[in-house]
Amino acid sequence: MRRALSFALPLALVALALLEMSCAATSSSRRFSPTPITKEEIAALEEEADREIDDDAVVDLIPPPRAFPPDAKERLQAEMEKYLGVRYRYGGMSESGMDCSGFVARVFNDALNVKLPRSSSAQAKVGAPVSRANLKFGDLVFFKIRRNRISHVGVYLSDGNFIHASTKVGIIVSSLNEPYYKRTYATARRLGNF
Repeated sequence: MRRALSFALPLALVALALLEMSCAATSSSRRFSPTPITKEEIAALEEEADREIDDDAVVDLIPPPRAFPPDAKERLQAEMEKYLGVRYRYGGMSESGMDCSGFVARVFNDALNVKLPRSSSAQAKVGAPVSRANLKFGDLVFFKIRRNRISHVGVYLSDGNFIHASTKVGIIVSSLNEPYYKRTYATARRLGNF
């Protein structure tokens, strides 16, 4: 029995290592699988939109998209993955809770030293506009939840998926193809080329 266990343990470790390597080789869409939006989450997003702070005065100059270092995509992806599942907290920017614009500001600052404004409406004025058809990894995607103004933001991943702070679930991956996000999608901005 002991001999069987001593053989099985290294074999299991090799299998786990191979599985981890195969996961690392797959696209980000597999690690970031979308979760469908619920009616409760829609209501909570609409409530958050009513409270959105506006720091338009902070945005004086909109820098052009920058060329990021060669490992920027991996750094940003790792930073975003770190926060998957962190709970939602209005005004939050830490591991104890984040809102949508706080999440976006935090991951871009920590991964790439890119300073962004604190509100989604101000973040929508940074970088270069990009059409929905031309979205690439790292683009910021914006939504008009209420009153025809931008009040929600996320980061585009790939294959129609984006990561954002859901008011009910926390940091989560959703699909732009869900009817709710199709209806409320407003615009996208590119901060740089990955």
